[in-house]
Amino acid sequence: MKLEEKLKEFEESCLNLASKESEKLKDEISKELEEQMKAELDEYKARKEWNFEKSVEKIEKDYMKNIFYYQTACKKDILKAREDLEIDLKQCVIKKLQEYTENEDYKNYLLKSIEFVISNANNIDNFSIGITSKDFGKFGEIIKEKNNVEIFEIDNSYIGGCVLKSNSVYIDNTMLNSLEEKLKEEKD
Repeated sequence: MKLEEKLKEFEESCLNLASKESEKLKDEISKELEEQMKAELDEYKARKEWNFEKSVEKIEKDYMKNIFYYQTACKKDILKAREDLEIDLKQCVIKKLQEYTENEDYKNYLLKSIEFVISNANNIDNFSIGITSKDFGKFGEIIKEKNNVEIFEIDNSYIGGCVLKSNSVYIDNTMLNSLEEKLKEEKD
């Protein structure tokens, strides 16, 4: 074999070897690139999933916070409405009671109320009976004569009824007190 043929054969052998090495290197680089891309893609997916989970947690937290604020606002509104209704109811009942004190039946109610309070004051000395200024003007003398007791005026805001007062005892048998006790019972 001649030198030229040997050189040619050597060249072909080198080219084949280089081609094989090139293919092998190309496959390794492709495989390495593919692995890096897969790793980066997995890391990207994991970051996105983590961000998504955090976003969902924040949305849920904000949602629960908004529900809490809404429930609190609703409860406040309900309490305010209830208070307003209680005030309106009390004013309505006071008005009806005031109208009742103008009725002829009220005189009998007042006299029985005074008799009841006096009958419960068996062992109490030196007591006096308080009635509203309005009732004092209408019925004061009748009550003094009938019950032989000292009478004094109380404010008209008590609506009607009477109080018994001594040094040691105070009995409130007024319409206002009865109304407030009933409203308190309803609350409890």
